[in-house]
Amino acid sequence: VKCCLGHFLFNTQTVHELATSTPSAFKMTVDVAEDRVVGAFRTLDLNGDGFISLSELKRVLQELSGSAWNDRRLSKILHYLDKNRDGRIQYSEFVRWACSKDENTVLSDFRKAVQISREDGLAAPPALPTRPRAERRCTSTSRRPSESGLRQPNEPAKVDKVVTDAPISGSDSAVAEMSQDAMQIKAGPNFVSQRLIVFDFDATITVDKDSDFKGLHGNRLERLLEMMSCIRRSPGTRCVLVTAQFPSATQETTIPLLEQTGLHGLFVDSFEAPLSLYREDKDHGTIYNGAEAMMGKIALIKKIIAGANCWSISFEPTDVLFIDDSAANFKGSDSTGINLRHVQQDGMADDDIAVVEAFARREAIPRCMF
Repeated sequence: VKCCLGHFLFNTQTVHELATSTPSAFKMTVDVAEDRVVGAFRTLDLNGDGFISLSELKRVLQELSGSAWNDRRLSKILHYLDKNRDGRIQYSEFVRWACSKDENTVLSDFRKAVQISREDGLAAPPALPTRPRAERRCTSTSRRPSESGLRQPNEPAKVDKVVTDAPISGSDSAVAEMSQDAMQIKAGPNFVSQRLIVFDFDATITVDKDSDFKGLHGNRLERLLEMMSCIRRSPGTRCVLVTAQFPSATQETTIPLLEQTGLHGLFVDSFEAPLSLYREDKDHGTIYNGAEAMMGKIALIKKIIAGANCWSISFEPTDVLFIDDSAANFKGSDSTGINLRHVQQDGMADDDIAVVEAFARREAIPRCMF
């Protein structure tokens, strides 16, 4: 069966079959009219929306060589290629990487997997060519023999999804981009409940004992960026920052730190948009600070979920998660019905981050104990 790179015939040959039928990762027949970079991009862009998501990277690369591509390495690919920090790889970002010199073994291994040279990158068209997209079905694949190391026994089963040429708009567009698990949460054809995550900053997003970087570097920053990507790709999930800081500290330290690290994407719809305070910009502001936060965060959060936010949305208490390092800031929360997460050390750890991601995906989270 002929299967052109970037043009999988999903109804006749699965990703798994391609992986097991060829000795090297992307060694398939390439249409002479199809640019190698374009073809590789389209192969990774499983749902054909013009972007490569982390879940799509994971599905294709782990089918080809599961033992070589764990979640950490996959997230690093996304981190290195996703220059605008929107949680996905655009074609222009893919070409930029293809033209560049690989800075580490993760990128060089990725290049080997997709079989793209720097010369291919330089020859690639600057924009993704348009073409009619026939309906295609991406089906679950069976497990590869254990000796191949393709998939671990505890890896979750794949979920079928169908991509058609029908136009996608509104909340359906967000649903098309979300993870396979999150696709199960739609309550109707156009409805996804709105969720709100309320973050503290000092000793929650940051690690205050780290005087040089505040914990926003290395593996921890990468993990926070993964969390941000998960949140941004979960439809109907929004974030605000409620911090008991003086306004000057927020403007001089907090906002610059978030923008320099790319974590401002937690609190803006577009990465090009500046961070702003709600009291100064009620149309765009997602940061709450100063006296009102100092006097009691729960009282302030009640106002936020009642509609005092830049989206003018009222959130159901059960659709709100408040994460903070100080148990004192949860005072008065018993009657609110909101979800709480107490960070019990200096800065969110992996288990805290995992709870935030689970909440964004509409999964069950543990009851806060403090």
